[in-house]
Amino acid sequence: MATVIIDMMSQPPTASIQADGQGEIKMLAQVRGLLSTDSGSLIIEAINTPGVPQIGDALTGAPGLFLGNLDPYVVDGTPDTVEIELTYVTANSRTAQYLFGIDAGFGSPSAQGRDFQLEFNGSLQQNVTSYDLFGNQFRVDHTWPLDDKVEERQGQDEPQSRAQDVDDADLTVSTSGPIRVAYPHILAISWLNHVNLNTWLGFPPNTWKCTQFDLVLQDLNPFPAIWNLSASFQATRNGWFLPVNFLDDTINQPAVNLVPGVGSKLYQVYPARDFGRLFPW
Repeated sequence: MATVIIDMMSQPPTASIQADGQGEIKMLAQVRGLLSTDSGSLIIEAINTPGVPQIGDALTGAPGLFLGNLDPYVVDGTPDTVEIELTYVTANSRTAQYLFGIDAGFGSPSAQGRDFQLEFNGSLQQNVTSYDLFGNQFRVDHTWPLDDKVEERQGQDEPQSRAQDVDDADLTVSTSGPIRVAYPHILAISWLNHVNLNTWLGFPPNTWKCTQFDLVLQDLNPFPAIWNLSASFQATRNGWFLPVNFLDDTINQPAVNLVPGVGSKLYQVYPARDFGRLFPW
């Protein structure tokens, strides 16, 4: 079982708190004893290990500080360990306001998203893969005839792997509704192209990605102003990872019998966010 140790810094946490109360405190967490074999899966396993703080959590002993960002990375030379830099922000900071809806309601939907409309759409989408439904690598074998025109391969057995186009279920959820936000451009950039940090709508982390985040001004009189938010999220069965395979340069296809985590790896390339903070469904 993985072990979580908070504040691994050799000196007190780095703090930058201004006279008006705005600022941040940085701490370090270390998660040891992870079981995953590639960096992307290690990071997902680490940030979802019980005991690791989540975005929006209050700092123990300091209720005015909330976790505003976590930055995980795999520790070199220690394949079962991930370190996570934790940035806690004050409740009245701009970061806290537009992330969590604290105080003035920055980035907070009315009635916590219950005024939002939901629509689900399903379709098929072609993706390139080298593996079947059960994780077996595509492989074909051929024995060249003894009279083959290429003398060097006459009678030789040759295995090959292939990357093929397959249909995948493509599920999209769209939502729209009123939201109060003072910095719509900051809110949009902090959501667009992000994946779900935690289980959301019944799907595991890194399954959903925010593909659209539009804000149209509705009422400028209150502060923060009221905007109409339209957002879309796309789910993929295998998660939003980047697969990287060792290539056989003679055919420009994945080499045969790749070992997962060695010759075939999955990398996380999209930042993660707790979707439930703004859309608590």
